[in-house]
Amino acid sequence: MRKIKVLQFSVAASKGGQTLYVLNSWKYIDKTKFQFDFITFDSEPDFEQQLIDEGCKVYHMSCYPEENMEQFIKEFDAILDRHYDVIHIQTSFWKDTIVEQRAMLKGVKKVIIHSHNTGCARAWIKGPNEEALQRHLEVQARLNDKTATDFWACSAEAAKWLYGDKIKSDQIKIMKNAIDTEHFSYKPNLRAQVRKELGIEDSFVVGHVGRFVYQKNHKFLVEVYNEVQKKCSDAVLLLIGRGDLRDDIEKQVKNLGLNTKVYFIDFQNDVSKYYQAMDVFAFPSFFEGFPFTLVEAQTAGLPCLCSNRISEEILLTDNIQQLSLDDIDVWVDKILGLSQGYERKDYSKLISDAGHDIRKQVKELEKEYMNANL
Repeated sequence: MRKIKVLQFSVAASKGGQTLYVLNSWKYIDKTKFQFDFITFDSEPDFEQQLIDEGCKVYHMSCYPEENMEQFIKEFDAILDRHYDVIHIQTSFWKDTIVEQRAMLKGVKKVIIHSHNTGCARAWIKGPNEEALQRHLEVQARLNDKTATDFWACSAEAAKWLYGDKIKSDQIKIMKNAIDTEHFSYKPNLRAQVRKELGIEDSFVVGHVGRFVYQKNHKFLVEVYNEVQKKCSDAVLLLIGRGDLRDDIEKQVKNLGLNTKVYFIDFQNDVSKYYQAMDVFAFPSFFEGFPFTLVEAQTAGLPCLCSNRISEEILLTDNIQQLSLDDIDVWVDKILGLSQGYERKDYSKLISDAGHDIRKQVKELEKEYMNANL
């Protein structure tokens, strides 16, 4: 049987949630039945060579549609001329629908739009982008059920954000974000090893995993931690990720005199061991679709504190609480309460049973892709 060819649009070097979803899908999908190729706008994603070694093509686009529409169409059409069965479009907000238009025009059998977020902010901007939001709403107003063949979202809130009332709810498929639950399960021996490596064996570790962008709200987290460490001297803050706003956060940490207590760790291909080292996971995002990090942290048995701007769909265990971003003191008190100790348990089976194990979820993805071959 001929392999079904799937074009993934697009992946980014920052390896955020959308890219992580695509790479996880490729890792676990049946490669005897499916071929993935990838489009990127980044020059050198650190995972590119591995994809090539595994038989994938990685196409580099020189510009976004809004930068040079004519050039974008020329390059994109040349890729589509390689005859793909499926194009899987990963997105967070609307800028235009040119990708969908060209794919439909070129006869791609299955054109999937997949919503991964509930807000609109450019990574390099230090706040909400009102211009981008206005454009998002303008494009959304023109949507109809002919825009694509399939409309997906990682959560009900992400579906509402991207499609509004233009696509009926019974036409939208919720595809759960999923992880390797065994890999992220709580491992006491690994916890001890990583804490020793980092020199934080006797510390109370507040942790966060996420890109340094406006959406993740690192400034608020540092302010919370600053108050925590005043009352809990052995508390440290572990920040894992990269991004355009990292320098700003490092300056904030320095100005507060916290240099020796805040650990900055660059983006990691495998963050699982760092969850083991943490004692509490804090995630004060302004908006999210269905964050992988909170699935991973819950699987690892970590008490999780997240903002109430995130959909309640993320509450997969009894070990996570949603808090208001309007009250720093509530965050401080909750974290200090956890510093008194708790029983940490393995939640991997619970997460898997809720449908968030990648081995189960990829079977659903395979079934959907197979429909393109009918």
